[in-house]
Amino acid sequence: MVRPRQLKNVKNREEFFRKLDEPDNKSLGKGGYLISPVCYLCKHLTGFRECKAFDRIPIEIWNGYHTHDTEYEGDNGIRFEPFDKLKNSNIDIDKFRQEFLK
Repeated sequence: MVRPRQLKNVKNREEFFRKLDEPDNKSLGKGGYLISPVCYLCKHLTGFRECKAFDRIPIEIWNGYHTHDTEYEGDNGIRFEPFDKLKNSNIDIDKFRQEFLK
């Protein structure tokens, strides 16, 4: 997911919206999210539905149906890890996900 501060860069913004308009309509899945309740908090996220574990983050993970703290086919052993500032904060990640998915 391209984080909001990264959207200041026009190239990133264009890439973000281009990917949303993909004709295969698999960008977000049915009822999908622009911001992932799992991936947005992960230090391995590199772009919109892209990370160090996957070239294309599976929709089950992106939409929060799998928290990716356990193995997922094709993840090359890379799992969810909160980014450093989050790891050192008082934020309850599970509570955040639950609130997000309500």
